[in-house]
Amino acid sequence: MQRKLPLVGPDPYTPEWYALRRYDPERVDRPVVFGASEAAGCLNVSPYTSPLEIHLRKRCETAEIADNTAMAVGRALEPVILDLYEAREGVKIKKTPALYFHPEYSFMAATPDAITLRADGSWERAVDAKTTTFHRYDKFGQSDDKYGKEGSDQLPRDLLCQAQQQMAVLGVERADFPVFFDVQTLRIYRVELVAELVTAIAKAEHELSERIINNDPPEPNWELPETA
Repeated sequence: MQRKLPLVGPDPYTPEWYALRRYDPERVDRPVVFGASEAAGCLNVSPYTSPLEIHLRKRCETAEIADNTAMAVGRALEPVILDLYEAREGVKIKKTPALYFHPEYSFMAATPDAITLRADGSWERAVDAKTTTFHRYDKFGQSDDKYGKEGSDQLPRDLLCQAQQQMAVLGVERADFPVFFDVQTLRIYRVELVAELVTAIAKAEHELSERIINNDPPEPNWELPETA
């Protein structure tokens, strides 16, 4: 049976796109929306955020994550990384397509940096460009918060969850991460769809969305230094 196509939402970084980042009871069809970058946090496996922090942020009880220089540099280099990826892989890509909603899970969304296209114009892979430093490279692939061998799926665990949500939303079975290390070395990582992980993410996001709607905060994650 053919997979349903995702629903198309607003363009990235528009007022409508930013509005979806917050809980809105007036949006009857989807009062809570989780982007792919929030998947690991919802699953409580992110080293940077927790279900409680996401709950508070969605309900406007805490500030959005502040922009910083590293984030600004990443956005500026994104087109360059995607061009290099396109040339190296010999594929055709569609850059910054849009925000997409999962056709069945109203709370699940993704804004991929690009999508590779087959000869017939159909979608093949999700693509997400990243910038980092060699301090986050682990050639042995033993750290769940660093990048491993090129061509593998040895990525920080928050990116692995992000990839699974992007693939689930788009209806594709592979996601590529071209990563710039210190703006001099490009490595490409490849992630395959894992249905069990998608199911776990969907379950966690559904439970957290219900908590947000009912204003029932989850327990704090005291392993994160930011929790206090």
